[in-house]
Amino acid sequence: MLLTHQPHLLGKLIESNTINNIDNIDKTSDTSTIVPLDDPRFASLIKGYEEQMRKYESDIREHISVEQQLKIYIDNMKYKNECEIKECKIELDDTIAHFNKVIK
Repeated sequence: MLLTHQPHLLGKLIESNTINNIDNIDKTSDTSTIVPLDDPRFASLIKGYEEQMRKYESDIREHISVEQQLKIYIDNMKYKNECEIKECKIELDDTIAHFNKVIK
């Protein structure tokens, strides 16, 4: 969702001193001046926000992917562990049965 396609997300107007603090767009303007949203000075500000949003979305997708891979790995390790425990129990039972035969 790009902010340029939905300007109502940023609001219709913004005070120029806010713009100055964020992007140093206009150092000579009066702080009470209101700048319309379609002002060309917004282009770089909006582009910066869009780039940051894309980066955050990418980071989130990467995090979700790593999390899913870890879950699969953990499930696989649990399954292998359970199989090894079953094999050890079978081997132990066989060893006990063998010793019981030897003792008798």
